[in-house]
Amino acid sequence: MEIFTVMPSEQSFPLASAIMTGETTGETATKEKIISPEPTTFYLTALRLNGRSETPDFYTFLLETGGEMRPLIADGQVIFFTHIDLAEGALGAAGIVAEFKTLSLKNAYLIDVAAALHLLDSENADSSKTIANMLDLFARILTTLGIGVPAVFADTLIELGNYVDTHEFYGDFIEREQMTRARAVDAVRWCLGTIFSVVNLVTRPE
Repeated sequence: MEIFTVMPSEQSFPLASAIMTGETTGETATKEKIISPEPTTFYLTALRLNGRSETPDFYTFLLETGGEMRPLIADGQVIFFTHIDLAEGALGAAGIVAEFKTLSLKNAYLIDVAAALHLLDSENADSSKTIANMLDLFARILTTLGIGVPAVFADTLIELGNYVDTHEFYGDFIEREQMTRARAVDAVRWCLGTIFSVVNLVTRPE
């Protein structure tokens, strides 16, 4: 499980302001650091946000380089795309040239945000690691971009992430740690809002 970085307490500015002014809460990942050396394996990653839809809303890639997994990021932005056939263009936006014979949902690593939010709000067990996988992706993106988590959410994200990474049943843990479900849901929504504020979205031309 990737670990979230905590935002220093003296830095309470909104994320959008930090990005616009060039300030960050951690180490900034340079373009050279992101795209070199070249990745050896590409993992198509699908994100489902709409609970009323059975298909993903966005796609991105996780890139394996030297045994390490990193998100698809360039110029301080994480790259998402809206349709699978835009995959090569999305990689191109990060300076990566690649061609795929076949890409389909069957090949995708699903991050089901809608399901994870439901589990956090109403359930006590997660046998498929839906929550853990979601938090791991969020942590990878935020950490690579050098974005820290506000203290109000940091403990919740770190402790919950570590726990669901190794345990199926988490309901008692939330009660035991006095970690409210509402706080957990709000922390996930903060991650979503923060990530989408720095998305480079590759779409089909209208």
